[in-house]
Order: sequence, then C-alpha cells, then structure tokens
Amino acid sequence: MKTRAIKIKSNTGFLTILKGALNALLISLAGILIFAFIIKLTSMSDGLIKPINQVIKSLSILLGCFIAFRKHREKTILKGLIIGILYTLLAFLLFSALNGSFIFSKTIFIDLLFGAGVGVISAIIFNITHK
Repeated sequence: MKTRAIKIKSNTGFLTILKGALNALLISLAGILIFAFIIKLTSMSDGLIKPINQVIKSLSILLGCFIAFRKHREKTILKGLIIGILYTLLAFLLFSALNGSFIFSKTIFIDLLFGAGVGVISAIIFNITHK
C-alpha cells in the first residue's frame, strides 16, 4: 500500500497572518512602554491618552502588515483584515492579563472593527506603495 505524505508549505497564509499579528503586538508593546514613560515625565492631559493609544494600535497594525507582506503579497487585503482582528484579540488578552481583569464590553467589538479596518487600509497602502 502506497501512502502519500502531506506537504505543508512553511510560508502559508496562516503563518503570514500570525507573523503580522505578533509583530504588531510587539510593536504595540514597545509603543505603549515608550508612551508610559512619556506620560511619567510630562503632565499629559487624560483626554490625550485614548487617541494616542489608537494611533499606537494603528501604527502597530500598519507595520505588522508591512512586515508580513514583504515576501507574501497575495491576498493582502484579506490577510490585512485578519491581521487586524487577530492583533486586536491578542492585544486584548495580553493587556487584560497584565491588568488582571478580563472585561468584555461593546468596546471590544468596536476595537475588533477598528483593527479590521486598519488592517484593510494597511493592505491597501502596501499595495499602492509596493507595485
């Protein structure tokens, strides 16, 4: 009886997505640490913290997508969408664990939509700039 081995590509779409989301998470961690240091040194208004956190999230997803798409340029819009969603879920889990509480509310749904949108926009920007 002849058996066939299943070949799995080492650079599948899943690995591209995972790479993008994990890089975005690492970039986000670095950005938040730098931002926390800046807050400690200055008397920043509380009203600025949320918008700056959104900018950090956006830049993290953008850079995570760009890193992931360097070698794998197929289906970037779909991958960008999934990278944004996966990043948002991973960030929620990580920062909730660091905070010591997992609070599910409508904001997580809004964050998922935001992450998905930023992922798609990041893919579009990548496609425009890397023709």
